[in-house]
Amino acid sequence: PPFFYLGAVWICAGFTTGLIFILATVLSESLLGGIIACACFFFNHGECTRVMWTPPLRESFAFPICLLQILAVTCTLNTMRSGWRNLVSISLSTMAFILSWQFAQFMLFTQVCAVYVLYALGSISKDILTSYNISLLIGLLHAVALMFGNEMLFCSLLFAALSASLIISLLGHSMLHRLHYAIRIVLQFVLFGLLAVGIKSGLSKAMLLQDDAHVLEIFKSKFTDFKSFNTQLYNCAKEFDFLGWEMPLNITQTLLLPTACAAILSAAVALLKALANMFRSQDAEIPKPGLLYNLIQTAVYAIMALLIMRLKLFLTPHLCILSSLVASPKLTSAFRSREYHAAFIVALLAAMSYKGFQNIRDQRQIMGEYSDPELENLFEWITRSTDENAVFAGPMPLMANLMLSTDRAIVNHPHFEDAGSRQRTKSVYSIFSRKEPQQVFDILKDMQVDYVVISQGWCLSVQRNGCAM
Repeated sequence: PPFFYLGAVWICAGFTTGLIFILATVLSESLLGGIIACACFFFNHGECTRVMWTPPLRESFAFPICLLQILAVTCTLNTMRSGWRNLVSISLSTMAFILSWQFAQFMLFTQVCAVYVLYALGSISKDILTSYNISLLIGLLHAVALMFGNEMLFCSLLFAALSASLIISLLGHSMLHRLHYAIRIVLQFVLFGLLAVGIKSGLSKAMLLQDDAHVLEIFKSKFTDFKSFNTQLYNCAKEFDFLGWEMPLNITQTLLLPTACAAILSAAVALLKALANMFRSQDAEIPKPGLLYNLIQTAVYAIMALLIMRLKLFLTPHLCILSSLVASPKLTSAFRSREYHAAFIVALLAAMSYKGFQNIRDQRQIMGEYSDPELENLFEWITRSTDENAVFAGPMPLMANLMLSTDRAIVNHPHFEDAGSRQRTKSVYSIFSRKEPQQVFDILKDMQVDYVVISQGWCLSVQRNGCAM
């Protein structure tokens, strides 16, 4: 089973590379663009993925589906009239993405906002926006059904933003488009924000759900002195800290960051020219909406990565994709001929490869092996010596492994997007607190826990900014 599991992870990693090539080719309208994106991905592999270090992560399966969903949305936005193929592709990829990763709802929320910005700017029509919204809604509803009626998705930011976008496009389109362009843009943004916040808070209060409340608490703790048990579990982990200088420096040395910035700048200039013409009430050719969507999505990824370092795994692959725009004939008109343009691309790849090949060699020299005899002995003892109906409690990462390896019941789990699971985890972690033994015993007894697994390292850890147990 472990080899079958890992084999599936490596296949998903291969799909990731293939989808980066396809998406880059679509955006740049050049096969050279796809080659540049894949080269950047491999040259910066350590900043693009964690699959080589921690294969058994939900993101290992979900990220290629995320890219597939973005590809489907990009192709739909670039069409003048969307058909049933666009609807099916977005719906199925959205459903699979939500099913494979609980974080998908937050990424899709940013996507809904980005696509709505295109509509507000006049880059896409009402029909395209409506088709996209309905496709996403179908995928969301199917995911809810397959997750046995997950109520959290109905109270999510995704559902609130999707509802707000549908209401404005279906009910307010004709009225808003009678207004001046500048006034219409401001009003559309204000209405969208008010509706999304109102729907989100209203549904949460009506359904008495606070499953995603910890997300707002995490962001609150980033900018204030606010602390809670939930925020400390995240913020004490290095990967949830602010983005430092190491990652930008690494991708600058391989020329990924300068190349992506140059490509983004050229596309942004084309966009600003088109918007300036629209303000002057002239006919203007807006750059392809699919490209503009990816620019906005990358900007959102950058903000997310700055706040939470782990989310650089969204940003860096998309920078690789946007770097392909240097191969776009339409956005690089400064070159006198195709030959000069091709020579520039060859020179750029050669310059990237100087540090890039060194990064690849460094990664290939790292040989790792998973070995934890104590944990294996524990699981063997549990399987051999405990009742099949025994209930276990302990640290979240260990509990997930225990349930998978021994088929025993557990009371807490790393799926932290459930309010009940968060509360149970807080109760279980009282074994590491300074509470009286009898009080801790009563808490565990109320949850019908038979065995508690205690990790010695947790008890003897050194305090860092209040992060020790």
